[in-house]
Amino acid sequence: MFKSVYIGKAIQYAFQLYIVNWKLVLLLALISFLFTAMLDVIRVNVYPIDLWSVLGLIAIALISIYASTVLTILFIKIGLKGFDSLKVLKFSDLGYPSFSLVLRFIIVILVFLLLIFLGTLILIFPGFIMLCALFFVTEVLVDQNLPAKKVFRISEKLTEGVKWGIFGLIMLYLTVSLALSIAFFVQYGFELPFYAGLAQRIIISFIISPLVIFASTYLYKDLKQQQEAIDTPDPMPDPDDPEL
Repeated sequence: MFKSVYIGKAIQYAFQLYIVNWKLVLLLALISFLFTAMLDVIRVNVYPIDLWSVLGLIAIALISIYASTVLTILFIKIGLKGFDSLKVLKFSDLGYPSFSLVLRFIIVILVFLLLIFLGTLILIFPGFIMLCALFFVTEVLVDQNLPAKKVFRISEKLTEGVKWGIFGLIMLYLTVSLALSIAFFVQYGFELPFYAGLAQRIIISFIISPLVIFASTYLYKDLKQQQEAIDTPDPMPDPDDPEL
């Protein structure tokens, strides 16, 4: 039995889940958007640069990392719950991520980025292979709530034999992002006016980011089911079964 990556189904699922839970998705996206905008305003207006302002910037950075991690985990939870039952979810259905989960999530992301960087530093191709192999580390962590070191092995196992499919999905993500950037560049050039930068951020925060997370989560759950079917041997036939 071979595993397959169904990119079309993943994209369809992402749109369906978004439409069914548009209120919750937009609420989380709005929180993320406003929080990021507030932090940008504080960061830009910190003056003069002294010890206290530096400490303040560090505090802002830590708060930003924590808040963005919590919101990303909540988006992944929407994707996980929607796969089992495509229904309207409430915030209470998601549950607030524990501090331990948030910390492990940050550690996993940092290790993930480090491995990708090292792989790309050696040669570009190993970096892409590493990216495809470890593509589902965050989904594994949120879904199974495992120690950080185990999620990498599980993601590698899930992506065995389907790395080219994962690569195709990554290229699709990059193409959409590049097309958006080119569209704004053609219209406004290198320096975007305020309203154009705001529009770009709104499109990314409210549309692209949730859809990317939901599509990735669908593929993770689907590959997990395929892997479980492979790992579960068929029961031995009963010689006394009259139907044999």
